[in-house]
Amino acid sequence: MKWIDADTHISSETTGNRISADRLVEQMDRIGISRSLVWLHPNQREDEPCDFEAQNQYIYASSQRFPARLLPVGWVNPRVYDFTQIQEQILRQTGEYGFQGIKMNGAQNFYDLLDPVISLPVIESIAMQGVFLAFHSDANSNTHPDKIARIAGLYPEVKILLVHMGQTACQAAIRAAKQHDNILLIGSGMPDLSPVLAAVKTLGSKRVCFGSDAPFSDAETAMANYRSLLQGNISEGEMADVAGGNLLRLFGKA
Repeated sequence: MKWIDADTHISSETTGNRISADRLVEQMDRIGISRSLVWLHPNQREDEPCDFEAQNQYIYASSQRFPARLLPVGWVNPRVYDFTQIQEQILRQTGEYGFQGIKMNGAQNFYDLLDPVISLPVIESIAMQGVFLAFHSDANSNTHPDKIARIAGLYPEVKILLVHMGQTACQAAIRAAKQHDNILLIGSGMPDLSPVLAAVKTLGSKRVCFGSDAPFSDAETAMANYRSLLQGNISEGEMADVAGGNLLRLFGKA
């Protein structure tokens, strides 16, 4: 069974808990992860600097160095750049870099996902490029799964990754995915993993993906917890979907 991690962060910087692409691949080799979705390591405070353009370029360069291991996804922050700059970044990420998806994080980048000035025009610009959208989700009002459900309803043809399954708002995340077939749940960085099994039972195995949120969470521990939770409770085929098959199909690499 192939394990594909649907949520990892890498960085060219070495401060804090940041990890490089090389270190991530070393960890993947050690614990048996075939591929990882990678996006940048965000700032943790509003006043902490993060060069989003440079880090997106690092994601691209890393994916070129490890094309069989890393699945690159972009990131935009509409709080740092104006709309024209964001549009240029979206075109660069989906064109020059060939990213198949772009993430937005209203929690760590401090904005409301449904803000009609800051966020919604950017979401529309991404959707128009024919790539998937990924959103950090938690119980915070800025990034609550109910808001991601509204976005999914606006763009039913666009695949949407609902990352962290709402964390402590998991039932809202499952409800959002039940209402909108274009939502794929990423069960990463959750204080309680049991809603992952509930999501598989409610939605089917093709709507949920394993993720670790490395380096914020330990990928080896996450894999062990997934095995403990799911093995014996779902079939081997369903387990293969969650472990990596769903993410590979999203990227067209199944």
